Amino acid sequence: MTRHDENALVHAWVAWRKGRDVKDDSYIEFFDAQIRNNPRFASMHVFEVLDVLVNAEPDRRESA
Repeated sequence: MTRHDENALVHAWVAWRKGRDVKDDSYIEFFDAQIRNNPRFASMHVFEVLDVLVNAEPDRRESA
């Protein structure tokens, strides 16, 4: 996964969760809703996506 892919995931996460009550299972809900059927991200495993989102710098995750 490239840095560009990581940034795209973080941006998708920020856009998806806007206005939602984010809970512990929100990452999986996001994966199912936005990543699984997206041709760009279809080859990514759920653990790769979770790793990127959980380990994104807080300022990047909040303001992406």
